[in-house]
Amino acid sequence: MIAKAKSSLTPAPNLEDLPGKVEVVNRDEVLAYLAQHPELVPILPDLCARTRAEFGDEAELLLELKHDFEIYDPHLVLCVRMPQYGESVREKIHAIDMAFDDRLADNEGWLWVTTDYRTTRGKNAV
Repeated sequence: MIAKAKSSLTPAPNLEDLPGKVEVVNRDEVLAYLAQHPELVPILPDLCARTRAEFGDEAELLLELKHDFEIYDPHLVLCVRMPQYGESVREKIHAIDMAFDDRLADNEGWLWVTTDYRTTRGKNAV
């Protein structure tokens, strides 16, 4: 999912308007990353909506910029947390990845869906 960045004057997204009731963990870092990778801005709302549709109202969705401290490789992650994890979680994440693969393939920035297998905190579920 990495390729040349497209030049674009995409405005900064209003993160409060993301569909699917998404909590933005490190807002300033997320906005800075999206400013560096504006090609991700039009994809992000669709990814959030699809993830909410796939996991339902009981899921907690957290958008955050993750850092790899061994190398400089920040990446934007939509993390799914569930009250309970079943066998279908990885399959659902894979289905989302496949649905967005074409739209993300030509972008320099990284945006992906994953889970940390933590349980919900009772926030941001619909």
